[in-house]
Amino acid sequence: FPEKQMKAALKGTRRVIVAELNSKGQFASLLRGFGIGSESLVKYTGRPFTAEELIKKIKTNKKNG
Repeated sequence: FPEKQMKAALKGTRRVIVAELNSKGQFASLLRGFGIGSESLVKYTGRPFTAEELIKKIKTNKKNG
């Protein structure tokens, strides 16, 4: 995993939101394991996220966190 490159690319960001099409949020967990704070938005219906779904989930997470 390119930890140094990922940290450099994300430097200065306020939030890292990972949209994942699985039930466990593996990539967000991997990032957290390397000390990169991230929020996971998961969907595991076999269908891709729509833009509307992502906007709604991001707004909901922002209110709750």
